[in-house]
Amino acid sequence: MTSLAPDGFVRFDDLAGNAYMEMVGPLFMRVDSERGPLFGFRVEPRHCNAIGICHGGMIATFADIYLPTQLRFDPAFDDGYTPTISLTLDFLGMARVGTWVEGSGRLLRRTGRMIFTEGLVTADGEPVLRASGTFRRGKPGERIDTNEHLQELAGTWPTPPLSG
Repeated sequence: MTSLAPDGFVRFDDLAGNAYMEMVGPLFMRVDSERGPLFGFRVEPRHCNAIGICHGGMIATFADIYLPTQLRFDPAFDDGYTPTISLTLDFLGMARVGTWVEGSGRLLRRTGRMIFTEGLVTADGEPVLRASGTFRRGKPGERIDTNEHLQELAGTWPTPPLSG
């Protein structure tokens, strides 16, 4: 049987208050020294539509989770809760059962109230989704699962995204 995650990835959806992520997960993360925070999941039959392909809603959910979460690995910022304002998705391919789906991204801009990000989701290395998101910045310290907790699980990003 294929392992749930490649070496170096740790589970991150079992943090307090994340029942929804536990339902769609397990989801995993790791910090790569060059690419930054990476997120992923293994496609299971429960993630698939009637024709056996990972449902677009699952991949959209994954993008909605990882795009703002990636920024929590920059130790210079605590954006608190980051509700979605806008999520734009371009589906580029498909992911079958057993495929490792991985998301990476970057900060485009951080203002006083909003965060703008973009990312790419791949399935076994092939592009399946291009995403961009706008998220509302919350108040520092308001999250149950802190930035420090995630950084403790997966590490900090030695070359953080744009800080500003």
